Amino acid sequence: GDGDHNAELPKTQQAIGPLLLSPRGLQGLVEASELTKEEMNALLLQSDLPPSQYSYVLLEWVGLYAMEGLRDGTLDGGFGIEDQLMKKLTDVRAEYFSIGDMTAGRMPLAYVQLVQILVDTLVWLAPLSLYSKLGSLSIPLGALLTLFF
Repeated sequence: GDGDHNAELPKTQQAIGPLLLSPRGLQGLVEASELTKEEMNALLLQSDLPPSQYSYVLLEWVGLYAMEGLRDGTLDGGFGIEDQLMKKLTDVRAEYFSIGDMTAGRMPLAYVQLVQILVDTLVWLAPLSLYSKLGSLSIPLGALLTLFF
């Protein structure tokens, strides 16, 4: 539609993550008052971190600012708020780490199909190949093999 300005970009450039991790994305966060100019410079100029690590630094800053807010009274939540806040930040950090795991453990579909064909072939040919040694017992044993495969 008219509002879809990403339609002409390749699929790999439509994701928000790489955009936010770029200097242009960090500048956009500064313009939206979500990041200070000093924080952006600290990420871009003073750190040797790759852009993929910026999100962890930003998450740590959130935790530091929250603790500072609790200490100086800007944030007030009563007993246990610090513990719950740290638990939630830890949960977010754990989710960050699991994103890569979801895509890294994939198996090619052709491999899965090949294994399925080999198992099916084994299950169907087992009674025929065992018949000369086991006789009619090979039929229930083939069924047992099928049950456990």
